[in-house]
Amino acid sequence: MVSHTVLENLTTNRNEGPVTFTATAADIVFAFAPGVPIDVYRFGVVAKTLIDVGAGMVLTLNKTAVLTDLSAPTSVATLSTGTTDIAANTGVYRDVVTPVAAATQGDGSTLNVKPVGPLEVNPGEAVTIVLTDVADTAGTGWVFIEYVEKPFAGSRISNMTKKTS
Repeated sequence: MVSHTVLENLTTNRNEGPVTFTATAADIVFAFAPGVPIDVYRFGVVAKTLIDVGAGMVLTLNKTAVLTDLSAPTSVATLSTGTTDIAANTGVYRDVVTPVAAATQGDGSTLNVKPVGPLEVNPGEAVTIVLTDVADTAGTGWVFIEYVEKPFAGSRISNMTKKTS
């Protein structure tokens, strides 16, 4: 089976255009609820125009087990831009997967440590990215997640019920 990677550009109102980052103290929440199981590998933001991050902007990737309740998510990873602006046609991202690491054992041999991740999100669940610290941020761009679709089968679709009529 060949997996393909999908980049999902997230907007607050599901329009096709870029997000306009304006000077606001309120958090901006981007939500994505898949219709098939997905494994999320990374998330970030790509600038259409220069994103002036001011004192810094923070994106937090969350997962919520109940799509209807976005108020109690589980935080998965945080990406902080620091104070460096994001130039037009460039971006910043964070991997959700921790790569395989090598650990030296007491006898001197090397043991590969299993990677952590990806983030599994199933139908009925949602992934959100919360953009905070945007009080002095301006510019336009796309917030994105990168994921691989998984088979619509097994325990990963336990939230779904097949109907025949």
